[in-house]
Amino acid sequence: QEVGDAVAVVCPWCGKHLRAPARARGRRLTCPGCGERMEVPAEEVEPAAVDRAFAHEHAPLHPDRPLPLLLAAIACLLLGLGAAPIAVVSKLGVTLSQSYPLPDFGPLGLLFMAPIGLALAVGGIGLLRRQPWAWSLALMSLLCGTAYYAKLVLPVYLTLRWEHPAARSIAVAVGLFQGLPLLLFVVGLVLVFLPSVRATMRTARAHPRRHGTRHAHR
Repeated sequence: QEVGDAVAVVCPWCGKHLRAPARARGRRLTCPGCGERMEVPAEEVEPAAVDRAFAHEHAPLHPDRPLPLLLAAIACLLLGLGAAPIAVVSKLGVTLSQSYPLPDFGPLGLLFMAPIGLALAVGGIGLLRRQPWAWSLALMSLLCGTAYYAKLVLPVYLTLRWEHPAARSIAVAVGLFQGLPLLLFVVGLVLVFLPSVRATMRTARAHPRRHGTRHAHR
């Protein structure tokens, strides 16, 4: 719909109402709400026609679940399923490194990471279902996992004597067994903090029953 010299459009990804300049007709713009690319109609069309065209073009992806949200949910699920095994492998790296005392939480590490893994898996499922609580649960779990491995990795690299004959092998062992899990949790945090993911979950919190109502009326 055209308003003065501007065109009123609705982002098909997050539902944000926008006003684009009339000269933007037929062009693709970036939604300031979610960061996804959207197309301004070249001519005025009925809203139903726009919905049908968008649904046909993006059939593999549900507009309520943009690709970044799917990636964040999958990352949480994978990290959740692998949290406990990764903690065991991380402890194995400490055991194999006999030449330098590496930080180790012992059995408490596994007891700490097991519930974090469960919370991450639940949060990933919640993100896929766009549950309002899922983003906070995933965020807190990822922060705990990141802090756990940062506590193991950073002291080594900050205090390691690089003139030590085994310094290189120690750095490699820490990087593989503890630094790599830290990197995975950081990647999960980045995905969860993507603007489109946060915008989608804000919409879910604002309209928690919208999707259930829509399906009920079909």
